[in-house]
Amino acid sequence: MTQFLYQQAKTSVKQAAMPVLKASEFQINKAKSSKKVSGDINESDW
Repeated sequence: MTQFLYQQAKTSVKQAAMPVLKASEFQINKAKSSKKVSGDINESDW
């Protein structure tokens, strides 16, 4: 019985975390691409 409850909890946590993970992944990608742009600008200044 405990095992079943554990599995249920794990599943619901995973489903709750999904949108959060997607959002933070988007933020990380956005940060990476903006970093890349500013890095290119700095390199062309040299």
